[in-house]
Order: sequence, then structure tokens, then C-alpha cells
Amino acid sequence: IQVLKDMPKLKELDLGDNEFTDLESLCSVLPSSLQVLNLGDNQLSCTQEGYSKLCGLRNIRELDLSRNTLTSSPNCLGNLSRLRTLELSNNQ
Repeated sequence: IQVLKDMPKLKELDLGDNEFTDLESLCSVLPSSLQVLNLGDNQLSCTQEGYSKLCGLRNIRELDLSRNTLTSSPNCLGNLSRLRTLELSNNQ
């Protein structure tokens, strides 16, 4: 996953249906150029710091966090002005 740091022009990334558990660690390597991100069907849980890193993806248009173990959604998602599609179904 560390290789993602070396892809500054990456626009779309599908990491769905894996066994990722830590959103904070994952978001720390994601390039800010991402517009479409699928993290659905993992085992993600999150801290406030993890959500802050997620909300640093200012170019994100589509975000899928469905089918994880998230217990809340961060207020900072409302600050992502380009976000058009947000999927949070089937969490806790």
C-alpha cells in the first residue's frame, strides 16, 4: 500500500473487498488527487484522526465506505465540496 504515495496523479482507487481494518493508516498513504475511492466491504473502524485524514482528500467525488464496522460518520465530510456520492450503508 505504501506505493500509493508515489502515485500523485491517481484519480480512482478500488480497495473494496479486502481485510483492511485501520482507516487512519490507509488514508495516510492515499494521494490527494483521488476523485473516486472504494473502501467498501472491508473491516474498517476509525478514530477521529483517521476521519481527519480521510477528510483531507479534497478532490474526492465518490466515496464508498459501505459494509465496514464504522460506528459514526465525521462532520468534516460536509466540508468536502466536490463530494457527490457517499455510501455508508451496512455499518454499525
